[in-house]
Amino acid sequence: MIRLHEARRFLVRMLLTGASLTIALTALGYAQDASPSKEMKLPGEILKLRENFLAISSSTILDAEVKEASKRASDQVENEFRKIWDPLKLINDKMVDLGNRIQIHNDTPHQFEIPAQQAQNDAYNREKAQLDKEQAEIKSEFMGSGLVEKLTSFLESPLVKETTRTTEQLLHPPVYFNYGLAYLQLKGIADGTLDWDGRRNVVSGDGTISIDSMPLEIKNSPGRLEARKGFVCIEDGDFAAAKAWFEQALLKDPDNSSLKLMAEFCRKKISRR
Repeated sequence: MIRLHEARRFLVRMLLTGASLTIALTALGYAQDASPSKEMKLPGEILKLRENFLAISSSTILDAEVKEASKRASDQVENEFRKIWDPLKLINDKMVDLGNRIQIHNDTPHQFEIPAQQAQNDAYNREKAQLDKEQAEIKSEFMGSGLVEKLTSFLESPLVKETTRTTEQLLHPPVYFNYGLAYLQLKGIADGTLDWDGRRNVVSGDGTISIDSMPLEIKNSPGRLEARKGFVCIEDGDFAAAKAWFEQALLKDPDNSSLKLMAEFCRKKISRR
């Protein structure tokens, strides 16, 4: 008796809980009991991002330019996600269709005992052989695609994690932070130019500015790491990024007069330009 209609349901659940490719394939071939699910549920990471993007688009605080960058960043994430999700859903749909046909086949009476029923018996066995063949083909297609691994890697990628972090920061900023670091990073995601390992985006990156070389009030500040990035950006002539980093430092140390002076200095440089 073929059990793909049950195994298919179990496989979907395995996929969505991050099972390895080997485990998922084992489920496809041997699982016997699982809760039914004809629709593949979207991963929680994607649902969270969509919720964040929707909140940004409906915000009464964030400016239109910020919302436009958010929309483009959303498109970037969705485009990459659909490249994996759509083929995975296609295989799932094939499993659903095949499972339905297998169920009909299994439910068909097939206890053929008299010679006159030999034709029905032969037809039943031919159909079973065809279904077995299709089952093997779907297994082969799934194994060759590596879609489970691709989906797992995507959900753990900087694109998903950094976009989630950035959108959450935009949704909980101080007023002056509308065009702060979170916006710059989201814009970089939208433009496809954000350097995940660059010294402007990663606090622990290398740079010619050391913490020891900074003013004492900043060197002793809880926001010194962010401030160092601000000085690095000033050295590079990028005052918009520098302002964002000093404002990020002020979130940790809001009463630091030196950080306020550096943020104001960057604002004046931007204004003069």
